[in-house]
Amino acid sequence: MHARTVGLAIVIALLASCLFHCDDRVTGEARSPDGEWIAAVYERDCGATTAISVNVNIRPTSARFDASKFEPVFVVAGPAGVSLEWQDVNHLVVSCPVDGAPYRSLDQWRHVSIQYVHRR
Repeated sequence: MHARTVGLAIVIALLASCLFHCDDRVTGEARSPDGEWIAAVYERDCGATTAISVNVNIRPTSARFDASKFEPVFVVAGPAGVSLEWQDVNHLVVSCPVDGAPYRSLDQWRHVSIQYVHRR
């Protein structure tokens, strides 16, 4: 009986991990002028029950992309044509279509100021 309970718990855990898994696909990156940071644009798809979102995060150049380790500075319902441009080592410009209000848009991340430009 105990082995059966353990087996059922494993099946439930596997199903839950499938149900709540999100796929992240990097669509663009921009390296800061000093080479210290990478800003990444990525689409997040968590399945049929949620809309695709477009996210931007910033990470050290030495780190591999991992959306779970580096919190997004910008999130908008997507897909959307978001682009990135570093003005200098302390200023990142995120350009995005006017459609839809972002869920999140931080003005600062560590020492980096973030500016948002809405285009048609």
